[in-house]
Amino acid sequence: MSSPTLEIVTEDAGLYAIAREASETLGVIGPMDDRDAITQAAEERWPTIDHVDLP
Repeated sequence: MSSPTLEIVTEDAGLYAIAREASETLGVIGPMDDRDAITQAAEERWPTIDHVDLP
């Protein structure tokens, strides 16, 4: 089993963190305005994140 990856995306409402494993979406956090806060929240929720894609 592979480790999940995290994608941070920017939308009009704010930043969203999307965790995926293979082709399955594990969950979404957001919207938030602070990139550090959303990254920290995602790492707490999915501690085995292997890679982060930033905008």
